[in-house]
Amino acid sequence: MLIRLRASRNTKLTPAGDLPIDWDCVQLGSLIDGLDAGTSVTGIDQPAASHEVGVLKVSAISQGKFRPSENKTILSASEINRATVQPKKGSLIISRSNSPELVGDAALVDVDVPNLFLPDKLWQVRTRGAQLVCERWLLQAILDPRVRFEVRNRASGTSQSMKNISKDSLLTIPVALPSLPEQRKIADILTTWDEALAKLDALIDAQERRKKALMQQFLTGKMRFPEFKKRWSRVSLGDVAENVADQNKGRMGTSSLYGVTKTDGMVPMRDHVKGESFHRCKRVETDWFAYNPMRVNIGSIARWRGTETVMVSGDYVVFRCHSGKLLPAYLDHLRKSWMWQSFVTRGGNGSVRVRIYFSDLAEFTFPCPPVDEQRQIAAILDTADQQITLLRTQRAAIDQQKRGLMQRLLTGKVRVKPV
Repeated sequence: MLIRLRASRNTKLTPAGDLPIDWDCVQLGSLIDGLDAGTSVTGIDQPAASHEVGVLKVSAISQGKFRPSENKTILSASEINRATVQPKKGSLIISRSNSPELVGDAALVDVDVPNLFLPDKLWQVRTRGAQLVCERWLLQAILDPRVRFEVRNRASGTSQSMKNISKDSLLTIPVALPSLPEQRKIADILTTWDEALAKLDALIDAQERRKKALMQQFLTGKMRFPEFKKRWSRVSLGDVAENVADQNKGRMGTSSLYGVTKTDGMVPMRDHVKGESFHRCKRVETDWFAYNPMRVNIGSIARWRGTETVMVSGDYVVFRCHSGKLLPAYLDHLRKSWMWQSFVTRGGNGSVRVRIYFSDLAEFTFPCPPVDEQRQIAAILDTADQQITLLRTQRAAIDQQKRGLMQRLLTGKVRVKPV
């Protein structure tokens, strides 16, 4: 059906903000008849097979998506009997307990999952009827950044990593309510954007699987370029790289201080976490590596790609590759491999707070190709990374556009009408 967008002019001030005069402002409780929670049951941390029974994790609801593979298998018959609420296809699920960013997240169940049950931290929504509310629109309304902000403000809990929202707190949040036909049209438009995002997610996932396959083949020598015949040697990291402990001693100032994160690599330190003295800070030059020895086993290590010299905390470990033996670009991919992760996990015994210094990391052994072959392998894997980065950039742009459109549609700043 053709639709056209038009700006709304006549508005009224409500608890949900300025709304069109023909819209209502209601509390979520006016649209929701009940919230059915599951039961806390014991399971093992592996997904249930089709012939087994499982209980969803809170991670089954993430960024507006229903992820049924995020579940635990229930083995005990007595525990299975305690599980009571099954997610129904087409129903809306809300997370009542999660991290501050994800508490109140929601998703529609888009598949049949007859062998899965809800935990106590997820609610299944019962609406007040299809004649009043479109569930696809209600999902978008709950995912509206303004409602998500209100949920975070109302959530409680002493833990910084886990917050809870009560039924009363959720159901008294004010939302804008258009007519049912307009709800459906708004849902149709925003669902189209969600489908585009889902397709990009699938492409990203496929490219990431391809990258892992390439790493498995190239980093082990199972796949080689035909021009290279020389046998690989097995070396330890200490044979091809060295620790660097060159202190700053006042040569650089505040703007040059960096930290290392798992997701973003080396990033400028925020002012409120900077220390008063930079004398002990360690220099990091282009293509050197740095990491916090207490966090390397969870992936917090980075290669400095910038052109200027920077510094990191004096408590960090800094090391560099030996020229002619190991290329930084090759090591940058090797450190993301299962071989590296297995080594640092064993070294850390699964703990976040164990210290792994360079003397420990130097014992990591791996098959090492000649430098010219390293360069070609790194180039292939760099290309794979660039393709993934491009897709993620496209996804971020579409997501931002969808958020802007969502804000305008859900507040009536832009109206949808049949032509």
